[in-house]
Amino acid sequence: MVLCCAMLIGTTYAWFTDVSSASVSDIHSGNLRAELYKVIGNAEIKVNEETNLFDENVLWELGHTEVAYLKVSNEGNLDLKYRLTINVTNKTIGKTHDGADIDLSQYLRFAVIETASQYSSGDAARNAAESVSRLISAGFVSEESKLPANTKSDLIAIVVYMPEEAGNTANHNGTNIPSIDLNLSIATTQDAGEFENIEDSDTLYTVTSNEEFAEAIASATAGDTITLSSGTFILPATAIPADVVISGNGAANTAIVTNADGYTIENDNVTIQNLTVDGRAASGVHYSGAINLRGNNAILDNCVINGGGTTTWGASVYINLNSGETAHIRNSIISGGFRGIFLGSQAGSVVVDSCDIDAVYPINVDGGGNFSLTVINSKLHGWTSYAQITSATFIDTEFSMGASGYDVVAAYTDTTFKNCTFDSAFKIYAQIPGFGFVFENCMKDGVAVTAENFKTLFPEDPDVWTRCTCTVNGVAVTP
Repeated sequence: MVLCCAMLIGTTYAWFTDVSSASVSDIHSGNLRAELYKVIGNAEIKVNEETNLFDENVLWELGHTEVAYLKVSNEGNLDLKYRLTINVTNKTIGKTHDGADIDLSQYLRFAVIETASQYSSGDAARNAAESVSRLISAGFVSEESKLPANTKSDLIAIVVYMPEEAGNTANHNGTNIPSIDLNLSIATTQDAGEFENIEDSDTLYTVTSNEEFAEAIASATAGDTITLSSGTFILPATAIPADVVISGNGAANTAIVTNADGYTIENDNVTIQNLTVDGRAASGVHYSGAINLRGNNAILDNCVINGGGTTTWGASVYINLNSGETAHIRNSIISGGFRGIFLGSQAGSVVVDSCDIDAVYPINVDGGGNFSLTVINSKLHGWTSYAQITSATFIDTEFSMGASGYDVVAAYTDTTFKNCTFDSAFKIYAQIPGFGFVFENCMKDGVAVTAENFKTLFPEDPDVWTRCTCTVNGVAVTP
C-alpha cells in the first residue's frame, strides 16, 4: 500500500496538498489480506487512489500542524504481523530570493503515534509528537505489530508539522518551489505462531515431483498456494501467475533449482517462501541473478538463496521494478553471487527485513531514481553501495567484513542509520557532496557513536562531515 503526499512551501507559508497519487493493492499470501483505512471522526474510509490524506486547502504557516488518522485492517482469516514504513520518495530543491537552496526534508518533522483517540487540536497532536518526532528526511520504520484475523488496529496518528525555527530560510522565491513526496507503506507477513485457520486457505496443490510442479504452476490462479514437499525441484520455464504463493517445507528440506539463466518472477504479488533457491547454475548471468524480481510486491520470505552471477554484474537476487512498485526480501540468507541484492536500472523501492547477506556487494543500487531502500534487522557483510536514490534507511542492522574482505557503505544519497552496529574495520564514504547522514543510537566496535567522537571513529572520508551534513543523535558533526 502506498500513499504519496506532496508538500510545497510558499513565500511566507507552506501548502500541504492532498494525496497527489495513491496506489493501494491487497497483499496476499494464501488468504492473508490487509487494507488501510483513513479515520475521520467516527467514519472509516478504505484508502484508494482517490483518497486525500490531508486537507488540500490547509494554509501552512510556521508552527502549523496537520494530523491524519489511519487503521490497519486484517481482512483475512490468518493472523498477521505488519510494519509501517515512511520515506521521502522524491524531492525538488527550491530557491530562496537570494538564490540559496531550500530542501523541505531538512525542515519538516513528523511522528507516527499509536493513540486511543483523536487529538482535540493540532497543538495537542504536536505536543504528543514532540518527544518522538523526527525530520522527514530521516524516515521511519515501525516496530513489528501483530494483528489477529478479522480485526483492526488501534488508531495510528500521522502528525506532520513545520517548526517555528524554520523561519524565513524556508521562503522560496516564487519561481523555484521546493516539494517532497512522502511514501507510506505497510509490509505484512503471516504470524508464524498462528496456523489454526490454515485449512481455510486456498492451498490447492501438494507437489512431490517436477512434473507436478510444472503442472501446478501452469494451472494456478490468483489466490492459490502451491506447497512443495521435501525434496529438490527444478523451476520450469513457465511464469508463476500473479497472486500465487510457492511454499516449501523449510529451507533445510525443500530446494528449487534454477537453470543457467536464473528464474524471473514477472507477475505481481508472487511469493516464494520456506525453501532454498539453488542458483549455482546461473553463475554466468550478466545484469541478472539466480532470482529476478520484476513484479510488484514480489516477496522472498524465509529462504536460503545460494549462488547466482559470480561476474561483476551478476547477483543472487536481481531487481528491476517500475515506479511506485516495491519488493520485499525477508528472513533470508543470501550468498554466492558477486552482488547479493542488485538493483539495476529500475525505479521501485525495496525493503530488506531480517536477512543475512554475504557478497562483494551485499546490496547494490547501480542506477538512481525516485525510490528508496530500507534495511531492517539485517546483517550485511561486504561493500554496500547505492546510487542517487531518494533515501536509504538502515534500522537495527549489523555491518561487518564479509568473505570479500570489504566492510563499507558508500553512499550517494540521504542515509539514516538507527540502532546499527559497525565492526572495527567499517568505513563510511560520501561519494558525492550535498546530501545528509543521520546516525541514531549506533555503536562501532562496542563504542557508542557520538558527534564528538565521530571523526575519530570514521576518519577515512571527511566529506561525510565537510561536504555533506552529518548528525549524530540530533547533534551536528562540525568540520
